[in-house]
Amino acid sequence: MDKKIKIKTILFVCASVIISLGASPQFYEKKSTDFKFIIQTTENRNSIVLECKSGCTWTNLMFSLEDEETKYVDNSGVYLDNYFESQKKLKMPNPLQVEKTFIIAFKKEGGEIKLTGHKGTRWEKLGFKCKKQYCKVLVTQDEIKELN
Repeated sequence: MDKKIKIKTILFVCASVIISLGASPQFYEKKSTDFKFIIQTTENRNSIVLECKSGCTWTNLMFSLEDEETKYVDNSGVYLDNYFESQKKLKMPNPLQVEKTFIIAFKKEGGEIKLTGHKGTRWEKLGFKCKKQYCKVLVTQDEIKELN
């Protein structure tokens, strides 16, 4: 094979690879699932206050959480379990919503607040129990830390 033809073939293959990588969203757009928020309980411990530090479209959220009740929090807000479960069962994406980078279930059982990571966490289950009237913890994709 002629030397010019070999060089042209190699250049063509290299150019094709570069073009295909450049057209791939994974090559130029890396989505971060890093998030960080603070959970605070209120005096009666039935209200949860969240303050997002990074990775959310919300800044502050507040919701009630009674014993044996489950609520879900994601990067766009908080919602009831029946909505989450029905979407999961039907596998129907809602085009009006922001892509979920993380989904965490909050459940209160026997004075403990249990978290279940459904998406975007490196943990499956975590929990904490308030030793004082108020408590404050930091939640990230990696862990949970007591702040008080």
